[in-house]
Order: sequence, then structure tokens, then C-alpha cells
Amino acid sequence: MSRRAAAGLVLLAIDAALLSGCASAVAERVRHRIDENSAATQVELTVGQVHEVELTASAGTGYEWTLVSADPVVAVSKPRTEALDVGRLGGPVAWRFELTGVKPGPGRVNFALVRPWEPGTTPAQTALIRVRVDPQ
Repeated sequence: MSRRAAAGLVLLAIDAALLSGCASAVAERVRHRIDENSAATQVELTVGQVHEVELTASAGTGYEWTLVSADPVVAVSKPRTEALDVGRLGGPVAWRFELTGVKPGPGRVNFALVRPWEPGTTPAQTALIRVRVDPQ
């Protein structure tokens, strides 16, 4: 076998190992949509597991979902946004936050729907996520 062929087989083996690792990471991801009827939600994670929380708001109103507080058992990503009805002006927008289990224990994550230029005003809506992080 030539050196080039041997190097190609090694790269294929590495790619296969990396892809199998990615498949298990994707299986660890969970999505949860929270709406106005979800006053409080319970999420159970293991350390390192990622859970996506989706909160919706109407586009064009100036309101944004923001992280108010999070206990140290979980890390919260910056939000990603996506229009849910692209053809409709002022349609719904999804605000997606990733919660990652950091250390075992109970915790809370609080979000608020606010206009960032109006500090100190009452949020239009709030969302409370109760989190339980278990060891792996």
C-alpha cells in the first residue's frame, strides 16, 4: 500500500470517529418551546448536555427576550433569532437560547420580554425555567 493510500485510510478513520462523536452530541440536544401559557417550565439536564429554549415575540414591536438571571449550574448562550413566518411583516420571531449543564444541582433561569431602550419598565412577559443538572 502506498503512503498516500495509507494516509487516506487514516483520514477516513479519523473522519468516521469525529462524525460518530457529532452524532452523539446531536442526540444530547433537546428543544423546548415556551409560550405565554408556560408560566414555569422544568428542564432536566446532565453536565455538558445542551437544551434549547425557544421564546417567541412579534417582529417590529421593539421587544426582545433578554436573560435576566441564571444560577451557576447552567450556562446560557446569547440568543439566536429566526423569523417564523418570513412572508408576514410583524410576524412571530423565535428567540433561541441554549442552556448547558455546568455542574450538578438545582437552579433557575429567568427571561424577560423588554424594550432595551426602556430600562426600569415592567416586562411585557417573563419566563422562568427551573433547571436540574445531574452528573453524567
